[in-house]
Parts: sequence; C-alpha cells; structure tokens
Amino acid sequence: MLEIYITRHGETQWNKIRRFQGQGDSELTELGKQQAAWLGQRLKNIGIKTIYSSPLGRAKHTSEIMNAYIGGKIIYDDRLKEMHVGDWEGRLISEIEIEMPTEHSDFWHNPKEFSLEGQESFESVQNRAAEFFEELLRKHSAGRIFIVAHAIVIKGLLNYIQGRDVEHFWEGKHILPTSLTRINADEDRLSVVYMSDVSHYEKPMEQGWFIDEV
Repeated sequence: MLEIYITRHGETQWNKIRRFQGQGDSELTELGKQQAAWLGQRLKNIGIKTIYSSPLGRAKHTSEIMNAYIGGKIIYDDRLKEMHVGDWEGRLISEIEIEMPTEHSDFWHNPKEFSLEGQESFESVQNRAAEFFEELLRKHSAGRIFIVAHAIVIKGLLNYIQGRDVEHFWEGKHILPTSLTRINADEDRLSVVYMSDVSHYEKPMEQGWFIDEV
C-alpha cells in the first residue's frame, strides 16, 4: 500500500491580510515557519523518503523546514503550483469583491462557470493535479510519499480522487496552512483517511483565511 501525505505551505504575510497569491509569492510568517516545523516533527519518524513540492517560494521554504526533520529527497514539480489568478495576484480580496462582484462570487460559489481573461480555470488546475497524481501512482506502489502544495491545487486533487465535477470544487473542509491530508492507495482503491488535520498546531492562527475552522 502507498500512503500519500499532503500539506499546504505555512501561513504567509499575504494570507494574514487576505491578499490573493496565486503564482505570485510572499514570505512565510514566523507562525508559518513554526507550522512547518510542527508538521515536520509530527512526521519525522514515519519513513518518508520522497517529498514532491511546488517550486513557488512559500511551498519551497515549507518543504525545506520540514525536511530538516524528515530527511527525504525533495522533487519540485510545476504542476503543483497554485492556480494562476492573473491580475488578482497581490490584490486584497476585499478590493476584488467590490470591483468585480460577479467574478468574485463565481470564484467562490460557481467555480465551473468562473472565467476571467488571463486567469487559469478551476478545470485546468484539477486536470494538472490529476495528471501529477496519476504519474505519482505509476512511479510508486508502496511506501510513504509527501506532497507540499497550495490550497486550490490540493482541493482540485481531492475533487479528482473523489470523482467529483469541478462544480463541487469547494465542498468539504478548507485546506489550512500545513494541515495534513492522508490518502491511501491500495492497488486500484483510493481512500481519504483524514483531511486538513491540524492537531499538530501548538499555537492557533489569529488572522487570515478560514481561521474559524482552526
């Protein structure tokens, strides 16, 4: 059996103030660095040999902090990059909500119909996440693998694994910074063992996305 552990990068400066990141980037906060260390400590003795990571700075930094505890090989893959949100990158969500209310509403509530010039579609994100995942299953049949990515990419991957259409993209738990999701792959059967678990947090988040779920 193959055990696949998946996390989102640690909290960033832009997360705290609810600013869209996409394939732009911002630094991990001190809490974000701590979150990565807490998760690394949680997983340090389970025998992870390979870490697949998005090459974006916040995911790369998270991977490096965690790998100080895990001691695996890090492989960067562009398919794990966050959704490209074009001109929204670097802008506050509160500004977008006022200036483009229809598009903002579609983004969160009608992802199948979301369309904006210069931005990636949810379907595209889900397709590249699925392509990465199927390749991973061909390469690994047993052991433990770790993936470090981004909230929307992880949602797309989970949506694919659970056989859901893009219209159901946001259903289920939100993906919190360094939350842990585990997938078991046993021959042709995939099962979600747990999703967005943050039991390793030693300090709660005080600002940012979805903190009501922490």
